[in-house]
Amino acid sequence: MKGSLETPPIVIRAARWKSLLYLLICFFFAGIGAIALATGNMSLAFWWAYVSVVFFGLGVVLFGWRILRPDTLALSPEGIFWRSLWRTIRWSWREVSNFRIVPLGPSTQQVGFDFTAAHEGQARLRAINAAVAGVEASLGGGWELAPAKLCDLLNAARAKWL
Repeated sequence: MKGSLETPPIVIRAARWKSLLYLLICFFFAGIGAIALATGNMSLAFWWAYVSVVFFGLGVVLFGWRILRPDTLALSPEGIFWRSLWRTIRWSWREVSNFRIVPLGPSTQQVGFDFTAAHEGQARLRAINAAVAGVEASLGGGWELAPAKLCDLLNAARAKWL
C-alpha cells in the first residue's frame, strides 16, 4: 500500500501471490484436461476435457495477466478509482456509503457497500445484490490489505474527504 490519509492518493494493489496461487490451480486443471485429450478416448469425459482446457486455460491467461498488472484501488479526496483488467470504475465519496464486511463463506470475506441517492444507474442490479448479498456492491477480494483493514480505511477516507 502506498500513500496515507495525509498524503493521498492511497493505492492498494491486488496481492500477486493470490493470483499466482490461482494461476497454478488453473494450470494444473488445464494440464489434466490436456492429458485427457492426449489419450484420445471418445467419451463424455473426453468432452469435459475440452471444457477443462478452455475454461482453465482462460484462467491461466487471466491470472497471468493479473500477476503482471494487478488490480489497483486508489483512494483520493475525489473518490475511489478501481482499475481492473480492461476497465476503470470511479465513484465519488458522495455516491458510496456504509462500507462493511460481507461474509461469503466460513473463511472468505469481502468489503461491500451501498450507494447513495447521488449514484445513478443499475438500480435493478443494486436491488438484486442487496437482496442476495446484503450489499449493493462489492470491491471483490484478493487485496493486499485484509478485508477488515480495508473496510476501516475506506470508512476513514470517506469521513475525511466527504
